[in-house]
Amino acid sequence: MKRPRLTILTDYRTWVNGRLADLLAAYLAEDYNVTLTTWGEVGESKLTTDILFCLWWHALARLNVKAQVVITRVPELSTAAPHSEFGAAFAAAMRKTHLLLVPTEYHAKTLRQFYPNEVLPPHEVCEIGVDAQLFAEQPMDSEFVVGWAGSTYSKQLYGQPDNKGLELILEACRRAAVPLLIADPATQPLDWHRMPEDFYRRISVYVCASAHEGGPNTLLEAMACARPVISTPVGLAPVLLNRHTGAGQLISRSVEHLTEAIQNYKRLPSAQLAAIGRTGRFFVLNGYTWEAQLPRWKQAIERAQRSRRVS
Repeated sequence: MKRPRLTILTDYRTWVNGRLADLLAAYLAEDYNVTLTTWGEVGESKLTTDILFCLWWHALARLNVKAQVVITRVPELSTAAPHSEFGAAFAAAMRKTHLLLVPTEYHAKTLRQFYPNEVLPPHEVCEIGVDAQLFAEQPMDSEFVVGWAGSTYSKQLYGQPDNKGLELILEACRRAAVPLLIADPATQPLDWHRMPEDFYRRISVYVCASAHEGGPNTLLEAMACARPVISTPVGLAPVLLNRHTGAGQLISRSVEHLTEAIQNYKRLPSAQLAAIGRTGRFFVLNGYTWEAQLPRWKQAIERAQRSRRVS
């Protein structure tokens, strides 16, 4: 039986969506003829495939595509708000989409408050995971260092001041008098296979200060590497950092609260930080690995495929 052609479209090959694209491609290779591409590689040319799995909806809005099934993942709400300059583009992308994948039901509910049903297609919830073998527990150094990973390009893309909270983190680290290590694909080439050693190994605490997130993936990666985390209540953070896990701190989005949280961790000995980190890794291993999550992604593709009768 001929395998359907499945094209996975992403933004960067080396950053978060690129990681997910690699994992999906490897997992789906037995049942589909999988091709990976980026919006930069496609450009103005026509993309023809049986199933398009779009991890970067911004490209889909202006893409010339011919596909029997289009599945689009929307991990963040900030890019989809109709009052933003991206509202019309997002609606155009959704009109090309047959199945919308969101990280939580909250995302779906919020989007449906913004957009009418004739714009939004049916949705399914597909949570993210982490490669727990690659992102293994890292030893804790004695020097206290805060870490943040993300693309500063998103500040321009989302049209919101400090959407990712980098300026807030910089100020909090200045007030707490601690060094900040940044991993940013917009300013330097990054190999995500090297992130455990090149980034997470060198930090003591990971910080997410975003206004909106779908995960974020980096939160799971930091926890898998046994690093305590500080996060605003976005994406999966309220679940990962609830009072029962003991893996980090949830804070409101203010420089005062972030500074205080950083200082609280700075006062702890390395052994205690490492113990908190191991608690987080244990929690992630019990439900938030890609091994646990990818079957659900495949099932979503299969349901969309059956509904569109792609052979």
